[in-house]
Amino acid sequence: MNQEAEDAAPAMTFENFLEGESNRLARLALIDLVEGRAGRSRSLFLTAPGPWGKTHLLTALARRLAETGGRPVLSLGVGAEAVWPQYWAAEALVIVDDVHFLAARPDLQQRLIQVFDAVPAGRPGLVLSAPAPPVRLEGLSEQLRSRLGGGLVLSLSGPEYELMLALAERRAGELGPAWPPDVLAALVRRAAGEPRRLLGLVETLHFIVSRAALSPAEALVRLGPVESAAEQAAAVGLDDILAGVATAFGLKVSDLTGHSRLRQAAWPRRVAMFLARELTRLTTTEIGAAFGGRDHSTVIHALKKINSELKLPSQVKLVENIKRAVLMSRPE
Repeated sequence: MNQEAEDAAPAMTFENFLEGESNRLARLALIDLVEGRAGRSRSLFLTAPGPWGKTHLLTALARRLAETGGRPVLSLGVGAEAVWPQYWAAEALVIVDDVHFLAARPDLQQRLIQVFDAVPAGRPGLVLSAPAPPVRLEGLSEQLRSRLGGGLVLSLSGPEYELMLALAERRAGELGPAWPPDVLAALVRRAAGEPRRLLGLVETLHFIVSRAALSPAEALVRLGPVESAAEQAAAVGLDDILAGVATAFGLKVSDLTGHSRLRQAAWPRRVAMFLARELTRLTTTEIGAAFGGRDHSTVIHALKKINSELKLPSQVKLVENIKRAVLMSRPE
């Protein structure tokens, strides 16, 4: 990121944190802590398998407490060279981001156990984070995992389509004039639920628009094929897509693949064909065969029709959420 982009990037504050269903509870828990409404748990543990905002939230917590002159905050490092102070104020709130890195520091693990045991009952004293729940953190002692899991444990999940769209819109607005909604939606689709990748795409498109004197729609073409689409698609099977679409619309898989003339099955069938084309390597002929032996021209017609339908924000949101559910249902 260039210096101009760094200067424009929002600070890690609660005000700059984009809230959605995927992170709302975690944000509320930290706001409650700041405003004195936290429960009686000694600790709050945030878990997020991806870069979905846990560090932003912990930084925002420390900033807010410093600004309001509330209880002192002690952010402890977890690296190989980390040195923790021997003593600190008893009322201090201890923050440990990425606590799983303590796997290489048994000495600090033992110290953290002591910190847990010293926290007065009925008052939150620690806020911690890791990519996985405490029970799945390898390399940490059983005693520490037990204490980590003994408080409030909240997860941040992958950002939903609406949140990704808001992120793209905000970053594009910080860089220059507003872009058309369909361009932002295309970037969100390319990012496949990865916020950092989305921000990179916005930065790249802004550079192309500004340096090549192109419209955002024209610049979108210059981005080339979707990065790593083949790798992502290889793990997605048609059965996964059919099951995901059928569930989303309350239908049977046979309603999508058979020759049902149910009016309510027509749009879901087009959605399934669209996702099959986007997430698998199947040709239109192979897709048609899987949908009850339909001709490839029928599939092409369905794809053309759904591309026009996906200009409606409500339709885009629905399809993107189904796609996200299908991708997240894949075994790791």
